[in-house]
Amino acid sequence: MKNIIRTTRNLTLGGLLTGALALAWAGNLGAQTTTFEAQPGSKVKIEGTSSIHDWDMNGSIIGGKLEADAKFPEVGADKATASAVIPVRTLKSYAKKMDDVMQEAMAIATFPRIEYSLVSLKPKSNAGAKFEFDAVGALTVHGKTVTNTMPVTIEKVDGGKIKITGTTPLKMTDFGVPPPCPALAMGMIKTGDDIKVSIEWLVAPKAAAK
Repeated sequence: MKNIIRTTRNLTLGGLLTGALALAWAGNLGAQTTTFEAQPGSKVKIEGTSSIHDWDMNGSIIGGKLEADAKFPEVGADKATASAVIPVRTLKSYAKKMDDVMQEAMAIATFPRIEYSLVSLKPKSNAGAKFEFDAVGALTVHGKTVTNTMPVTIEKVDGGKIKITGTTPLKMTDFGVPPPCPALAMGMIKTGDDIKVSIEWLVAPKAAAK
Protein backbone atom coordinates (compact mmCIF):
# COMPACT_ATOMS: atom_id res chain seq x y z
CA MET A 1 0.00 0.00 0.00
CA LYS A 2 2.82 2.40 0.91
CA ASN A 3 4.50 1.65 -2.39
CA ILE A 4 1.31 2.47 -4.27
CA ILE A 5 0.92 5.79 -2.41
CA ARG A 6 4.59 6.64 -3.00
CA THR A 7 4.28 5.78 -6.69
CA THR A 8 1.11 7.87 -6.99
CA ARG A 9 2.84 10.84 -5.33
CA ASN A 10 5.81 10.51 -7.66
CA LEU A 11 3.55 10.41 -10.69
CA THR A 12 1.68 13.47 -9.44
CA LEU A 13 4.88 15.41 -8.81
CA GLY A 14 6.25 14.30 -12.18
CA GLY A 15 3.11 15.49 -13.89
CA LEU A 16 3.30 18.85 -12.17
CA LEU A 17 6.94 19.28 -13.11
CA THR A 18 6.27 18.27 -16.72
CA GLY A 19 3.36 20.70 -16.90
CA ALA A 20 5.46 23.52 -15.42
CA LEU A 21 8.25 22.88 -17.90
CA ALA A 22 5.76 22.85 -20.76
CA LEU A 23 4.32 26.17 -19.65
CA ALA A 24 7.78 27.70 -19.30
CA TRP A 25 8.71 26.46 -22.77
CA ALA A 26 5.51 27.90 -24.24
CA GLY A 27 6.17 31.18 -22.43
CA ASN A 28 9.66 31.34 -23.88
CA LEU A 29 8.25 30.84 -27.36
CA GLY A 30 5.90 33.75 -26.82
CA ALA A 31 8.76 35.89 -25.58
CA GLN A 32 10.98 35.34 -28.63
CA THR A 33 12.43 38.54 -30.02
CA THR A 34 12.94 39.85 -33.52
CA THR A 35 16.24 41.33 -34.66
CA PHE A 36 15.89 44.62 -36.51
CA GLU A 37 19.00 45.63 -38.48
CA ALA A 38 20.15 49.14 -39.40
CA GLN A 39 19.07 50.30 -42.85
CA PRO A 40 20.26 52.89 -45.42
CA GLY A 41 18.53 56.23 -45.07
CA SER A 42 19.48 56.91 -41.46
CA LYS A 43 20.63 60.42 -40.52
CA VAL A 44 22.65 62.09 -37.79
CA LYS A 45 23.19 65.81 -37.33
CA ILE A 46 25.45 67.66 -34.90
CA GLU A 47 24.84 71.39 -34.42
CA GLY A 48 27.14 73.79 -32.62
CA THR A 49 28.27 77.38 -32.31
CA SER A 50 31.47 79.35 -32.69
CA SER A 51 32.62 82.91 -32.20
CA ILE A 52 31.96 83.71 -35.87
CA HIS A 53 28.98 81.54 -36.91
CA ASP A 54 26.91 78.48 -36.13
CA TRP A 55 27.98 75.20 -37.70
CA ASP A 56 26.70 71.68 -38.28
CA MET A 57 27.98 68.28 -39.32
CA ASN A 58 25.88 65.60 -40.98
CA GLY A 59 26.18 61.87 -41.50
CA SER A 60 24.12 59.17 -43.19
CA ILE A 61 25.47 56.03 -41.52
CA ILE A 62 24.15 54.61 -38.24
CA GLY A 63 24.99 50.93 -37.94
CA GLY A 64 23.83 48.46 -35.33
CA LYS A 65 20.71 46.53 -34.41
CA LEU A 66 17.59 46.53 -32.26
CA GLU A 67 16.15 43.44 -30.62
CA ALA A 68 12.52 43.58 -29.53
CA ASP A 69 9.13 41.96 -29.82
CA ALA A 70 7.89 41.60 -33.39
CA LYS A 71 5.05 43.99 -32.50
CA PHE A 72 7.42 46.66 -31.16
CA PRO A 73 6.87 49.53 -30.40
CA GLU A 74 3.27 48.66 -29.55
CA VAL A 75 4.45 46.01 -27.08
CA GLY A 76 7.72 44.83 -25.58
CA ALA A 77 9.48 48.17 -25.12
CA ASP A 78 10.48 47.17 -21.59
CA LYS A 79 12.54 44.28 -22.96
CA ALA A 80 14.01 45.99 -26.02
CA THR A 81 17.78 46.16 -26.44
CA ALA A 82 19.74 48.15 -28.99
CA SER A 83 23.27 49.07 -29.96
CA ALA A 84 24.28 51.64 -32.56
CA VAL A 85 27.54 52.80 -34.12
CA ILE A 86 28.44 55.96 -36.04
CA PRO A 87 31.84 56.13 -37.80
CA VAL A 88 33.36 59.53 -36.98
CA ARG A 89 34.82 59.84 -40.50
CA THR A 90 31.30 59.90 -41.98
CA LEU A 91 30.39 63.15 -40.20
CA LYS A 92 30.90 65.99 -42.69
CA SER A 93 30.51 69.78 -42.52
CA TYR A 94 30.58 72.47 -45.19
CA ALA A 95 34.41 72.48 -45.35
CA LYS A 96 37.14 69.84 -45.27
CA LYS A 97 39.28 72.01 -42.97
CA MET A 98 36.54 71.99 -40.37
CA ASP A 99 36.19 68.22 -40.75
CA ASP A 100 39.93 67.83 -40.15
CA VAL A 101 39.83 70.07 -37.06
CA MET A 102 36.86 68.19 -35.58
CA GLN A 103 38.36 64.78 -36.31
CA GLU A 104 41.60 65.84 -34.65
CA ALA A 105 39.70 67.03 -31.56
CA MET A 106 37.87 63.70 -31.42
CA ALA A 107 41.15 61.76 -31.83
CA ILE A 108 39.73 59.76 -34.72
CA ALA A 109 42.85 57.60 -35.07
CA THR A 110 42.35 56.27 -31.54
CA PHE A 111 38.56 56.52 -31.24
CA PRO A 112 37.12 56.03 -34.75
CA ARG A 113 33.54 55.32 -33.66
CA ILE A 114 30.73 56.82 -31.63
CA GLU A 115 28.90 54.00 -29.84
CA TYR A 116 25.51 53.80 -28.15
CA SER A 117 23.95 51.06 -26.04
CA LEU A 118 20.33 51.24 -24.90
CA VAL A 119 19.77 50.78 -21.17
CA SER A 120 15.98 51.24 -21.01
CA LEU A 121 12.97 52.72 -22.78
CA LYS A 122 10.55 54.60 -20.53
CA PRO A 123 7.10 55.08 -22.13
CA LYS A 124 5.72 58.62 -22.23
CA SER A 125 2.77 58.70 -24.61
CA ASN A 126 1.52 57.60 -28.00
CA ALA A 127 -0.43 59.43 -30.65
CA GLY A 128 -1.77 57.03 -33.25
CA ALA A 129 1.16 55.23 -34.84
CA LYS A 130 3.81 57.30 -33.06
CA PHE A 131 5.11 56.21 -29.65
CA GLU A 132 7.14 58.50 -27.41
CA PHE A 133 9.75 57.27 -24.94
CA ASP A 134 12.65 58.50 -22.87
CA ALA A 135 15.59 56.45 -24.09
CA VAL A 136 18.22 55.95 -21.40
CA GLY A 137 21.49 54.85 -22.92
CA ALA A 138 25.26 54.68 -22.58
CA LEU A 139 26.88 56.97 -25.13
CA THR A 140 30.60 56.53 -25.80
CA VAL A 141 32.53 59.29 -27.55
CA HIS A 142 36.30 59.84 -27.54
CA GLY A 143 36.65 56.72 -25.39
CA LYS A 144 34.48 58.10 -22.58
CA THR A 145 31.04 56.72 -21.72
CA VAL A 146 28.26 58.94 -20.35
CA THR A 147 24.71 57.87 -19.51
CA ASN A 148 22.25 60.02 -21.41
CA THR A 149 18.45 60.39 -21.50
CA MET A 150 17.05 61.34 -24.89
CA PRO A 151 13.36 61.80 -25.79
CA VAL A 152 12.61 59.65 -28.84
CA THR A 153 9.68 59.01 -31.14
CA ILE A 154 9.32 55.49 -32.55
CA GLU A 155 7.02 54.61 -35.42
CA LYS A 156 6.53 51.97 -38.08
CA VAL A 157 7.06 53.15 -41.65
CA ASP A 158 6.86 51.63 -45.13
CA GLY A 159 8.25 48.18 -45.77
CA GLY A 160 8.01 47.01 -42.18
CA LYS A 161 10.76 49.40 -41.12
CA ILE A 162 10.90 51.19 -37.78
CA LYS A 163 12.03 54.81 -37.57
CA ILE A 164 13.50 56.18 -34.36
CA THR A 165 14.02 59.93 -34.09
CA GLY A 166 15.40 61.97 -31.23
CA THR A 167 17.34 65.08 -30.24
CA THR A 168 19.50 65.69 -27.20
CA PRO A 169 21.84 68.45 -25.95
CA LEU A 170 25.40 67.46 -25.04
CA LYS A 171 28.67 69.07 -23.99
CA MET A 172 31.86 68.12 -25.79
CA THR A 173 33.93 68.41 -22.63
CA ASP A 174 31.74 65.79 -20.89
CA PHE A 175 33.40 63.31 -23.25
CA GLY A 176 36.88 64.78 -22.96
CA VAL A 177 36.64 66.46 -26.38
CA PRO A 178 38.15 69.95 -26.34
CA PRO A 179 36.01 72.44 -28.29
CA PRO A 180 38.06 72.92 -31.49
CA CYS A 181 40.11 76.08 -31.85
CA PRO A 182 41.63 76.16 -35.37
CA ALA A 183 45.36 76.86 -35.27
CA LEU A 184 45.19 78.70 -38.61
CA ALA A 185 42.99 81.34 -36.98
CA MET A 186 45.61 81.91 -34.21
CA GLY A 187 42.99 81.21 -31.56
CA MET A 188 40.63 83.90 -32.82
CA ILE A 189 37.89 81.37 -33.63
CA LYS A 190 36.50 79.60 -30.59
CA THR A 191 33.95 76.80 -30.68
CA GLY A 192 31.19 76.55 -28.09
CA ASP A 193 31.12 73.56 -25.75
CA ASP A 194 27.36 72.97 -26.15
CA ILE A 195 26.13 70.94 -29.10
CA LYS A 196 22.81 69.43 -30.18
CA VAL A 197 22.67 65.93 -31.64
CA SER A 198 19.72 64.74 -33.72
CA ILE A 199 19.27 61.20 -35.04
CA GLU A 200 16.90 59.45 -37.41
CA TRP A 201 17.59 55.72 -37.29
CA LEU A 202 15.93 53.26 -39.64
CA VAL A 203 15.87 49.54 -38.82
CA ALA A 204 14.06 46.60 -40.41
CA PRO A 205 13.52 42.93 -39.50
CA LYS A 206 16.56 40.84 -40.29
CA ALA A 207 16.14 38.97 -43.56
CA ALA A 208 15.87 35.20 -43.23
CA ALA A 209 18.94 33.28 -44.39
CA LYS A 210 18.51 31.57 -47.76
